[in-house]
Amino acid sequence: MQFVDFGDAEPEVLEVGRCVRPILTVDRPIIAKVPLRMLLGQDSIAEPSSQSRGGVFVNTGHGTSGITFGPGGGLVLSELILGLQPSVDLSGLGLPL
Repeated sequence: MQFVDFGDAEPEVLEVGRCVRPILTVDRPIIAKVPLRMLLGQDSIAEPSSQSRGGVFVNTGHGTSGITFGPGGGLVLSELILGLQPSVDLSGLGLPL
């Protein structure tokens, strides 16, 4: 690998900004499949079996720990999407009802 020596030159700042870091009022991330009744606002909708694939899934609310927790959350979310048993206990990370 070759490094470029810029000497005493100062880099030009083109723009200063921040990224969005979603933090939830429940003070914990949410990793879950969203029930159809929550999406459609109807209690009479029959939920598909827990082994069915597809639907809407969320993995959010990691806040400033997103870089650290993101890969693990992605693994667990992929397990949910595939209808597999999650490799960790998600009982405290569900949707607030």
